[in-house]
Formats: sequence, C-alpha cells, structure tokens
Amino acid sequence: MLSLLLGEPGDADVAALIQGADCATAAPCLSEAVDHLIRRTGVRRGEVVDRLEPLIDASLGILPTENRVAWEAGEIRAEHYERKRVSISLADCTILAVAGPNDKLATSDAALVEVAGKLGISVIRLPDSKGKRPNG
Repeated sequence: MLSLLLGEPGDADVAALIQGADCATAAPCLSEAVDHLIRRTGVRRGEVVDRLEPLIDASLGILPTENRVAWEAGEIRAEHYERKRVSISLADCTILAVAGPNDKLATSDAALVEVAGKLGISVIRLPDSKGKRPNG
C-alpha cells in the first residue's frame, strides 16, 4: 500500500494486484500505513485521507481484527520476532493471522516473507524502496 501511495519501485506491481484481484489488508496494517505516512514521511493528515480513501473505496478491503486474530498475531510475533534479524511488527503478524489457505501476501519486507514461508503462506515478492525484491 505504501509503495503505491509513495510512488516507490513496487507501485506498478501493487496497482496491478489491486486492479486485478480481490485485495484486502488487516485494520492494523491500515493504522501502520497512516502512521508511516504522517510520522515518517510528513504527509498531512488531510492528504493521507485523500490518498487512502479512494484506494479503500475502489478495491481494497479492510479486514477487522477479531479476538482470535489478535491472539494469533501475538503468538506469531512471540514465536518469530527477533529484533535484529526478523523484526516483524504486530501489524505484520496480524496480516499473517488473517491470511487464509488460498491467500497470497504481497510484500517487500524480507522478514515478513521469511515468517510467511514458515507458516505456509504464499507470498508475492514486491520490490522495496530501492527496487530489490526479498529473497526467501
């Protein structure tokens, strides 16, 4: 989502995925995107709304975080998180917890790719802000 909103190297891949498939993200991932846009890139709050609402309205579903999902996300992070090598956020773990057996996770995050692989979740590897796709 951030790649598309910030015009990074993976933006075309993300646009194609959103236009051609049933795409969704977990509510905490939306929160993380809003935080990143405001706090790390300096986008004004009103502009964040202007950028995100059309994307959400057009094709990106936001999945609620149910108790079971929140619990599972905590367990995933407790089992797989390593601060220096596998630094996955709770939002990352939430998207792993909501992923179904037929879902594919689109990401440029190497740590998220690694954990998804361990959990048997299929991944679409997107280029990061430097244009590099994660291994795994």
